[in-house]
Amino acid sequence: KMTTSKKYMLLNRKILYAFLIVALFFIVCGDEEDKWTTDLMLISHHPIDAISPYGLTSDGDTFYVVDRAYPGEILKISMLDATTINRYESPSIQPSGISFHNNYIWTTDEHSDLIYKHNKNTMEVIESYPAPSDNPSAICFNPDGHILVCDWIEGVIYELDNEFQIIREFKGPRYESHFTGIECHNEHIWTSEGMVGYIYKHSSNGEIMKTYLAPWKHPSGIYLSDDEFLWVIDSSIRSLIKCQKP
Repeated sequence: KMTTSKKYMLLNRKILYAFLIVALFFIVCGDEEDKWTTDLMLISHHPIDAISPYGLTSDGDTFYVVDRAYPGEILKISMLDATTINRYESPSIQPSGISFHNNYIWTTDEHSDLIYKHNKNTMEVIESYPAPSDNPSAICFNPDGHILVCDWIEGVIYELDNEFQIIREFKGPRYESHFTGIECHNEHIWTSEGMVGYIYKHSSNGEIMKTYLAPWKHPSGIYLSDDEFLWVIDSSIRSLIKCQKP
């Protein structure tokens, strides 16, 4: 027969276990909550004269996007209201990503599986290079000058050296992460995933630090300006969206 003291010991042990479980729950949920937020404050949005706008980059004065709709175009647009300044024919029929680096425009194309280096003023192709995978969907350059290219089917970010050789690769947060945009800002990597409407903030090693809900359902390009604004292209509403960087 159990004595009164043993009953109290058993009760105290159950209370302790319950307390530990609750504490563990709050610790885990607290970490997850810190990685998840919806605090993307929308400032403005403007329509873009493109059927399927993807990618986003800037030379400091204007924005550049690509239009994936056949036969493929590169657009130079105003940073104020997204009006078209100029249109250029894409070198292939399915441009997917765009970046500005060292006074050149760089694009990826999912039809040719190539990376193109363009004259910024004429968009004439200076050189082309093989992409690291069959579905290159976005491109940017990190502070070391290395190229980052996303594959939207594999859900992988590839880091390439100046010889276009793979240095390392990062997997996305999900089994099939369909990356549609990528941007490097200071020491962080930012990506957009259009299929689920998420924007991710990564460490320089690719680890996800924060996950944000995009302002609309299909973010297809992102850019962070030096004044700490987060700009998003959304292909579902064909618009340039300006958000306050959280």
